[in-house]
Amino acid sequence: MTLVYAGDDVEAAQSALSPFLEIGPILDQQAQLVPYPAIVVPPGNQHRGQGLEDTRSGLLHHVTPQVADLMDNMIHSGDVMIMQVRSVGGAVNDVARDTTAYPHRQQNFSVLAATVPERRPQLDKLWAELYPHLDGLYLSFESDTDPARLVDAWPEPTLGRLRAIKASYDPDNVFNRNFPIPPAGAVD
Repeated sequence: MTLVYAGDDVEAAQSALSPFLEIGPILDQQAQLVPYPAIVVPPGNQHRGQGLEDTRSGLLHHVTPQVADLMDNMIHSGDVMIMQVRSVGGAVNDVARDTTAYPHRQQNFSVLAATVPERRPQLDKLWAELYPHLDGLYLSFESDTDPARLVDAWPEPTLGRLRAIKASYDPDNVFNRNFPIPPAGAVD
């Protein structure tokens, strides 16, 4: 488990994080006061969740008992090397969904599962069981470039707005790497 306390007050961080030590047996622990860039993936390493090439990502409204069981199965499968649950929402959810290109303003959690290439088929099978419980996607944590992921990341009308902008500023689809958004009017 990796926990992050946003602030440099060591006593407040200890107070906030210490209850997690009661969850279960602790095999090892360490704490560090580091700048934000030290805890995020370095530039040029996009879509490699904590150094792993195959990642799946989704957004949740609530961690229900069924969702918790599915995530528990992933963790105990031996096929998922990293499982993350991040809190989202808060001030993010105070912004109207049509104000920016990020429309997901009601979800409370971001979930990520990552593995090594040889275990990707098993990850995909496990993720398929969790997928019906998800509502949206934050693409920076996703390595599946299937065009269907665009709809997860940008449901309508957001995707339509982005495609119209793309048609105006990049009608020849020069910027077509990663998760390319086809320009409006392009053959899908």
